[in-house]
This record gives sequence, C-alpha cells and structure tokens, in this order.
Amino acid sequence: MFWIIVFILLFLILLIWLTPLNVYLDLYHGQDNDHFQILLKVWFGLIHYKIDIPMVRVDEDEPNIEIDQKVKTGKQDKTKKETKKKITPWDILNSLQDTKELIRHVFGMNVIIRKFLKKIKVFNLEWHSLIGTKDAALTGALVGGIWSAKSCIVALISKYMKLMDPPVVEVVPSFNMAISQISLKCMFKFRIGHAIFAGLKLIRYWKGGKAKFKTKPLSIFSEEKNKHSV
Repeated sequence: MFWIIVFILLFLILLIWLTPLNVYLDLYHGQDNDHFQILLKVWFGLIHYKIDIPMVRVDEDEPNIEIDQKVKTGKQDKTKKETKKKITPWDILNSLQDTKELIRHVFGMNVIIRKFLKKIKVFNLEWHSLIGTKDAALTGALVGGIWSAKSCIVALISKYMKLMDPPVVEVVPSFNMAISQISLKCMFKFRIGHAIFAGLKLIRYWKGGKAKFKTKPLSIFSEEKNKHSV
C-alpha cells in the first residue's frame, strides 16, 4: 500500500512537471474602447483560467489608472471574482524597486531568467496598429517611430524566446483623422516544470540578507525573512 501511494505521488508530480501551460494574450485598444484578456489552459482546455479586463480608465483628478477585472473559470466561463484596481505612480515605482532588490539578492538571476525564457515558445504573434493625426508630417513621424519600436520588441522576443511562427506586424497610417487603434494577439507555451525549476533556482541562489520588498506579492517574503531573523 505504501509503495502504491508513493508511485501515485511520483506519477502526479511527473505529470504536473511535464504538463505544458498555454498562455493566450488578447489586447485591444481603440479610442475609448479597451480590452485585455489573459487565458491560461492546460490539458487541452480541461482546466482553464481567464482574466478579463474590459475597462482601463485614467483618473481625471489624479495620475492613476483604474482597472475593472473579472476572473472566470470553468467551461461555461462563470465569473468567479470581480475586482476594481487602481494603479498609482507609486505602485509602478515600487515594482521597479522590488525588481532591483530581487536582482541584487539572487546570484546570477539574469542567467536564470534567460534560461527560462529560452524554454518559452511563442505562437501566432499578430500586432496591428492604426495611427493617425490631422497633421500628415506628425503622422508619418509617429508611424516611423512605432515601426522601429515594434521591430526592436519582436527582435528581443526572437532573441530570448523561441518564435515558432513568422510574426504578423503592421502599422497603418491614417492621414485624414485622429485615431489610435492597437490589436495584439499571441500565445506563449512552456512546461510547468520549467517554471517551477526557475523558481527553485531563485530560492537556491539567494545571497542572503534582508530584502525590503514593497509590493504585496513580494512583501510577504520580506516579512517571513524578518521573522526568521528575529
């Protein structure tokens, strides 16, 4: 009986380790119509988790971004949780500070991240943009700048990840009206075991010392380390 339980546990661990995770991104911005969706699927969609952000607003009184978020699970996409978040400039600064703090405390973090990124496959990358102003010269300059930025980003994706399909990138100018539309779709695929292994490496190569994280997900680790040090 004991060996049967051990075998089942090992089988489940191996199954989870080898299971590929598909992450679908779908972003659309058109004037005042914004939409961002993240869909995670495993086992051919048997288990999936969807984060739907139908609205992104800029606060008129303060330099904040307001986000309405819906989390859906199950085959019928039943809404599990609805939340409203506000992102302030301080939140962005704290995230950058936490990233710097993490790099400082993990030995060879750049190498760990790069090795994990190399395991990620990118499929069906489509990135369309429609940009225009009433000034033809300004529109031409914007289109050129956007083309350059897109080329650099696609080159970085191709360098650090595995780009499986030729990307479809398009920038269309509009010289008759002021308009801004962006559509971005792609799918990332990697094994759950690779992500777990990268996380274990981050813990393994922790240099020690107290890390002062400020954002909620990472501040938990700061509190735990402080408790252990006391």
